[in-house]
Amino acid sequence: MDSNNTNHRPVNLSKQQSKDNEKLNQLKQYVSQSKYIEPLEQIKVCQSFGLTYFKNVFRDEYRKRFYDFLFENVTTCANVTKHTSIPQKYLCECKAYYENKKLLKVVGWGICPVTNSKNVQFLSTNPNIWNDAFLFPQSNQLKMF
Repeated sequence: MDSNNTNHRPVNLSKQQSKDNEKLNQLKQYVSQSKYIEPLEQIKVCQSFGLTYFKNVFRDEYRKRFYDFLFENVTTCANVTKHTSIPQKYLCECKAYYENKKLLKVVGWGICPVTNSKNVQFLSTNPNIWNDAFLFPQSNQLKMF
């Protein structure tokens, strides 16, 4: 046997990888078409597809939903939760993820449409509106002069 031949793979392994990839794609499709799935249920969903727990499938889908919602809507995390059912605590992680990648910006402060809390961050992932003046809060410093 030639020890330099690193491309040699058993046929069964290739077939198994193909089956696993198909199952993984089916899982991704299922998650993308489902409402938010709680973490303990995520494990069961993966098992129902004959897979081990693929946390990243759920994480990536929920990050994408958060990003897409904020691309179309300038709003608060509480409002994203209201519309997507993704828990607000998890959205805070998503917010930090996109801020670190410079793909999300706090574009203003105001009253949350869901909680009525004051001085809440309004977020956007749409760079085309990040500099729109109407999105920025009135500065108290300007009122002093």
